[in-house]
Amino acid sequence: MSEAADENGVVLAQLPAGSTQRRIALVLSLALLAAGAIVVPFGRVQLPSSNAFAPIFNTFIFFVDLTTWFLLISEFNIVRSRGLLVLASGYLFAAAMAVPQLLTFPGVFTGTGLLGAGLQTSLWLGLWGLTGYPLAVIFYAVMKKEPEALVSHHSTRTAVAASVAVVIAIVLALTWIATAKESYLPKLLPGKSQSPTDLQYVGMLLLLLAAMALLLLWFRWRSVLDLWLMVAMCAWLAQGIATWIRTGGRFSLSFYAGRTLFAISSTVLLVVLMMQTINLYERLAASLVALRRLSAEKLQRSEAYLSEAQRLSHTGSFGWSLLSGEIYWSEEAYGIFEYDRAVKPRLALVLQRVHPDDRALVQETIDRASEAWANLDFEHRLLMPDGSVKYLHVVARASKPSSGKLEYFGAVTDVTAAKQAEETLRKSEAYLAEAQRLSHTGSWAWAPATGGIRYWSEECYRVQGFDPYGGLPLFETFFQRIHPEDQPRTAEKLKRATREREEFELDYRIVHPSGEVRDIHVVGHPVLTSSGDLAEFVGTVIDVTERKRAEEQRERLRQTQTDLAHINRVATMGELTASVAHEVNQPIAAAVTDANTCMRWLARDHPDLEEARAAAMRVVKDATRASEIISRIRLLFNKGTAERELVNVNELIGEMIVLLRGEAIRYQISVRTELAGDLPQVMGDRVQLQQVLMNLMINAIDAMKDVDGGRELVIKSQRAENEQLLVSVSDIGVGLPRQQADQIFNAFFTTKRHGTGMGLPISRSIVESHGGRLWAAANSPRGANFYFTLSANTRVHQ
Repeated sequence: MSEAADENGVVLAQLPAGSTQRRIALVLSLALLAAGAIVVPFGRVQLPSSNAFAPIFNTFIFFVDLTTWFLLISEFNIVRSRGLLVLASGYLFAAAMAVPQLLTFPGVFTGTGLLGAGLQTSLWLGLWGLTGYPLAVIFYAVMKKEPEALVSHHSTRTAVAASVAVVIAIVLALTWIATAKESYLPKLLPGKSQSPTDLQYVGMLLLLLAAMALLLLWFRWRSVLDLWLMVAMCAWLAQGIATWIRTGGRFSLSFYAGRTLFAISSTVLLVVLMMQTINLYERLAASLVALRRLSAEKLQRSEAYLSEAQRLSHTGSFGWSLLSGEIYWSEEAYGIFEYDRAVKPRLALVLQRVHPDDRALVQETIDRASEAWANLDFEHRLLMPDGSVKYLHVVARASKPSSGKLEYFGAVTDVTAAKQAEETLRKSEAYLAEAQRLSHTGSWAWAPATGGIRYWSEECYRVQGFDPYGGLPLFETFFQRIHPEDQPRTAEKLKRATREREEFELDYRIVHPSGEVRDIHVVGHPVLTSSGDLAEFVGTVIDVTERKRAEEQRERLRQTQTDLAHINRVATMGELTASVAHEVNQPIAAAVTDANTCMRWLARDHPDLEEARAAAMRVVKDATRASEIISRIRLLFNKGTAERELVNVNELIGEMIVLLRGEAIRYQISVRTELAGDLPQVMGDRVQLQQVLMNLMINAIDAMKDVDGGRELVIKSQRAENEQLLVSVSDIGVGLPRQQADQIFNAFFTTKRHGTGMGLPISRSIVESHGGRLWAAANSPRGANFYFTLSANTRVHQ
């Protein structure tokens, strides 16, 4: 369609007329009609006769109409319109009719004309010639509206040949009628110089025919061709008006004017077609220049694209003539071999760059291919001047041109990066396989739609108890290996994950062929298609047998540690029985005293209720204090699981001071605190942290009870780095044991006479389980400092 549109856009039959052309055509048409009308009053004026006028005029008409026919046929070959073919045939008919008319014109060759012509022969031939042209225009105008007015590409020559044959046949037939049957034709011109009325009637009919053609063109005109055909028909009407309305016979003014206007009507379309032809040649020349420029630009752009593509893909092209040994390299080929562009490549230069270990193989491959005229496709290495190694992939096609000389055309690609990537991938796969083997982790892929296992890694075979060399097992075979007690739960989990297209985790036991039972943990991830359907599951299997056994062992160890800590607390509290009894006895004795006081106030003749109420309130306060002391002691004796909660460290320190105040008073030890305000709470087990503080404070009291001089226990709390709290317990006692300071946190190491050696190890274990650290340092001038940290964001450490 686009090609047809391009063709139709350069021919008169399809080009629309511009406004300038329409104005020129209108002025010219009016001028021609006016000229014809002006001649009418003077039509019978006789002018000098010229026997040469007729042959000159007919010859001119013949060549003009024949040339016009040729140009119209050229347009017909483009647009293939039947109407245009009929119009061209009209011009061919007019040109052909000019020949017998000239031959039979009286006085040109003989007195009566050639071909046995009579007096009426030339006139009838002229009238028929005049009739053919307007008829052709009428048919052209009518056929423009026909939807099936196109001739196929393959039948244009046939159509032209047929039209020429028909026109020639008609001309020959009319010539035969006008010569051989001239006596049967009506006598329109009995005298030589007189024009009868019948001839004017014939002229009027011709004018009517021309007017009809003009009207049809007027209502149906579309193109430049239609516009100038109307101008030609106006010229034809003008010549008819000048010739037939007031004819004066041969060599009159109407005779000369009519033929002149007729020549103009025949010439109008020829001039337009010639101008179009010149314009087309100019456009063709400009198009050829533009096409050559465009081709050159496209070639340059194509070469640039090719060069850039070769650079990006590290691929160079080459050509090699075996006979002359000449080799052509592209820019990238020079870059791959790292030769200067001024160097003329030869096979010896290529082999010079080839790695010594590959040189013999390359030479053998080239020799074998050239002998068999076979294509080349191989890889080899280059050893560059800087010692680096490149990997090349060479592909070449053997070509044997008409000269019979074998040539190769091909490409050489630097695949070093690909080789390195392959090596990296191979190492990565090896590392992954080793990591899976060490961690007992295998990878897998499973398609639920088909139920088939798509992939198992080597470690997956070992974990599941299958032979890696036995191929992928059926899913049913694998499922039967799962422990019978775990099969229902596993099947349900897989069905739900497939139905919901979601990730899943599950644990099951698998029974190996040897009867060994292994604990397996599986993680699966769904892979969906672009439409959202489930394609497969991919995931991992981990043999967690050893981990589960370790967890069970750890749980037993943790329980043992908890029991030991409880025993330590009980033993410690046993040592503090007297102090604790004193602490409990004080609020109880005070409560008894306050109760007696309350009774005395009530037993008076006039009971003092306010004093009695105050005494009763003191009783409640003392009883509450005794209850709190007993509750704290009961917590320390409690044997249960660790419970984490938010703990205020400063409050904890205060509780321990209250609990151990009696012991401090007993040995005349003062207790001083330096507690930072606004400390964040820590997540921890309250009883375990109490045990740590109690152990450190009792150790400090024991260290000072036998020393002389002042005795002071200092407890501090403050913020530390990394969102941690720092608590210190300092004394001025005997200090850390010399040369054994690094052993005090070892189990069963003690400096006390009746000590168990478990207090400090248990305390360190408790602090570390809370995400902190416990350590000791010497105090100046004497004594010891014990420090421990707790994280404000502590989580449970098992």
